[in-house]
Amino acid sequence: MADRFRCILLVAMMVLLQGCAFFDSDHEYFDIYYSLEEPASDEGKEDFEYLEEIYDSRLPEEYFSDDYGYYHQFLNREEAFMYRALLRGCINYRDEIALDPISTESYLKVAQVFMMDHPEFYWTCYGSEYFTNYNDEVIRTKYMLHGTEESNLLAMEAMADELIASFPEGASEYDKVKMIFEYVVNNCEYDPESMDNQDITSVFMYHKAVCAGYAKTFKFLCDRAKITCVFVVGDAANEIEGGHAWNLVKIDDRYYWVDPTWGDPVTEDGSDAISYHYLCMDDEILLKDHTIDTSLRLIEKGVPFKVSYPSCDDKSLEYYRLHNAFFETYDRDAVRNFLAERLASGGDTTMCFADETELTRAEDDLFSNRYIFEVLQASGLPSETVSYRLNDRELTLTVLLPGQGEQAENAGG
Repeated sequence: MADRFRCILLVAMMVLLQGCAFFDSDHEYFDIYYSLEEPASDEGKEDFEYLEEIYDSRLPEEYFSDDYGYYHQFLNREEAFMYRALLRGCINYRDEIALDPISTESYLKVAQVFMMDHPEFYWTCYGSEYFTNYNDEVIRTKYMLHGTEESNLLAMEAMADELIASFPEGASEYDKVKMIFEYVVNNCEYDPESMDNQDITSVFMYHKAVCAGYAKTFKFLCDRAKITCVFVVGDAANEIEGGHAWNLVKIDDRYYWVDPTWGDPVTEDGSDAISYHYLCMDDEILLKDHTIDTSLRLIEKGVPFKVSYPSCDDKSLEYYRLHNAFFETYDRDAVRNFLAERLASGGDTTMCFADETELTRAEDDLFSNRYIFEVLQASGLPSETVSYRLNDRELTLTVLLPGQGEQAENAGG
C-alpha cells in the first residue's frame, strides 16, 4: 500500500530572516481518525461534536487560553484542525504527524502560522517533509528531530522560569516586558553566521542569533510569563535581503511594537549597549523604518493569505517619554536641568527629540555653540573634554563625560 502515496520534500518552509497514512494505534497523537465534513443533517451531529471534543482532549490546559496563538484566528475550520494536530504532535515530540486530508496551499499556510505562534517547538522552522494522496491533499507531515528536543526545551524553560522568578513582587506588565527585552539583548549578539540562528536555541544555548532568533526568544519568554506577544515578519531599513522580524506585545490592554534585535546595537568600540528606543513603540515610530508583511511571507510561495494587527497608538510607554527624556522642542533651560540632574547622578543622559530639526538644534547649541560647557560648569563637573553620540534614526543625543564611550561619534573640547 505504501507505493500509493507520494512523498514531497518541502524545502525551507520557515521564514529565513537574515536571511491518510497508516499508523499503529499506539501513536497517541493519531489513534482516532475521522472526517472533517460536518454532517448535513442533525443526525450524526452529536457524534461529530463528540469526536471534536476528543480531538482536543489531549492538549494541555494552557493551550486552551485565548485561541492557541495569535495567527490561529485567521485560519478556516479545516486549517484550524490541522493546527491542532500539529500542536498535539509537537507536544508529544513526534516527528511524524498524521493529518486529515488538506490542500497543499492550506498546509503551507498552517505550517507557517503554527511555526510563528509556537517558538517553543523550535524544530518546526527548519523545514519538513509532507506526504500527499492521489488528490494532492496532504495527509502526513514529518519534522526533522534529533532526539534532544525534549531535554533542550526543558532546559530553556528552566532558564525562562529563572528570569520570571526574578521579577520584583508587584512588577507591572511593562516592567516584566522591559526585563525580558533586557534579558534577550544582554544574552545575545547579532551574528548571521551563528548556528541555528533562526530559533530560540540561538539565544539560550549559543548566545548568537539573527532577528528571528531574537524575536522568537522574546515571544517565548513573554508566553512563559503569560504576556500576550506575537512574532511579526516584514522588512526594515538597512537590513540585508531576507527580511526582518520583531514583536507585537500587549500591555494593560494596549498593544506596542518591540524590536529586540535593533535594541542590541553594534557599537563602534564593541561595548554592550541597549537601545530602549525599540521598546514599546507606537505605529508612527515603527513604520518609519519597518514594513509589515501581512502575508507572513506566504505570498512568496504563491499562497494567498492576509493577517491584520491591532493599532498601536499609545505613546505613554515609549522609553524616553516614560523617563522624562523626551523633548518636543529644544529648550535650553529644560535640557540644562535634565543634563545637570543626570550627570550628577551618573544616570543615562540620552535625550530623544520629536524630529530631526529639534535634534539638530540641540546638537548645534550644545556643541557648536559650546553651551554644554556652561552646563557642566554650573553643575560643578569636569569641563575640559566632553563627547557625545548622535543617532539620526532614533533622534537621540547622548552626552558622555571622559571615560564614557571613548569611541563616541563626535567630540569637543
